[in-house]
Amino acid sequence: MERVYQNHHWDVVQFGAFPSVNPTIFAKTESSLQGSHDESLLSSACSQGKLDIVKHLVEEGTDINQKDVASLTPIVRAAVNGHRNIVEFLIKHGAKISYSLLCSVKARIEVIEENAKTGIEDPYSVIRWKNFLDYLLFCIS
Repeated sequence: MERVYQNHHWDVVQFGAFPSVNPTIFAKTESSLQGSHDESLLSSACSQGKLDIVKHLVEEGTDINQKDVASLTPIVRAAVNGHRNIVEFLIKHGAKISYSLLCSVKARIEVIEENAKTGIEDPYSVIRWKNFLDYLLFCIS
């Protein structure tokens, strides 16, 4: 039964369907469930850009600064994968801006710059991400 319950929660993150169980129970058990990459449900949703699930978990009280086994927080997972909207949401809800986050955003900018040179990425993305980095630096100053 417990395994089915855990799989149900991971299906929510993977496929975007909200659980049929009580959402408070869903959020309270979230931090104890680990996925195949040792991420919490919140970290996994952040990695995959599932803003609706991130909002749901945060609103139900999930710890947004909880580190996974790689010592990465959900906000860093979101930044590494280019989900700026999730990073902004997490900051507004109390996520800590760490050195790891700043490094992740800087690395993302470098990838976008390389992709822009080859036409894979819109050159304006570089500007938007640099402005976002400036915003993060402003927030911690």
